[in-house]
Amino acid sequence: MARYYGIIGFYFDEYEVRPGVWEKKEIVERTVYGEFIRNTKRTENQGQSNDSITINNQIKFIAEPYVMENFQKIKYATYMGSKWAVISAEPLYPNIILTLGGLYNDKQST
Repeated sequence: MARYYGIIGFYFDEYEVRPGVWEKKEIVERTVYGEFIRNTKRTENQGQSNDSITINNQIKFIAEPYVMENFQKIKYATYMGSKWAVISAEPLYPNIILTLGGLYNDKQST
C-alpha cells in the first residue's frame, strides 16, 4: 500500500485555556504518518459547470493518545496539497482509520 504523510486538523468549539477561562474556536493540527488502505476518486455533476470531486481514500495510522481522545473532533486531513473533509473516523486501538470525502471548506467552521 501507498504511504501517507500529512496533517490532520481538529476543530474545537470551546476549550479551557486555564481553569475557569474558556476561549472559542480553535483548529489544532497534528502531523501523522500512515498508509492508504483504500485510494479512490469519484466525480459528480450536480447541475454545475464544474464537476465535484470526492475521494473515498482511507488512511490508517497509529494514533497517539491525543488523537484517540479527540478523534470525534477531526475535521480534515491534507492530501496532495489540499485539505479534505474527514467523513468518518474509526478508532481501532492502537490504530485509527480516517475516510476522506470532498474538499474541506475552511469557512464552514467559523
